[in-house]
Amino acid sequence: MLPQMGDLSMRICPPARVPGAEGAAKVVAPGADEDLRSTRGKERLLGMRKDRSTDYETYREIMGELLRPIEAQGLDTDTLKRLYESKMVYLENLRVNAFVELNSDRGGHFTMDDYTLILTALAETQRHLRDLILLAINTNLKKRNVS
Repeated sequence: MLPQMGDLSMRICPPARVPGAEGAAKVVAPGADEDLRSTRGKERLLGMRKDRSTDYETYREIMGELLRPIEAQGLDTDTLKRLYESKMVYLENLRVNAFVELNSDRGGHFTMDDYTLILTALAETQRHLRDLILLAINTNLKKRNVS
């Protein structure tokens, strides 16, 4: 049973109740610990595909590009903002996949170094997006002052 939208309370389950938790407690939404016992339940809760090797292969191909800013030449501010938002969504999904694999009994392709790189890329992308939004605000304010 999943918690209702308004129920934001969380509780900590002892390691014995959640498979894959060696020596550390996990935070679980109320009523969700039954679904977290099975792999299918995890995938259903997180909306993930069963074949994560494709995600990892794609990640390995572009991992060097994840830390770089998006080329802005020839793009308007709105398009660039949308590209950064899409990159943020991709990185967040990748982060969740890596987190699940790192904490699963079965293991997976992602390593802790991969997870760290994804977190760094998320922070850098957030910084670029914030800078872009501040630049757009500043530009619009300057246009208003000139008028």
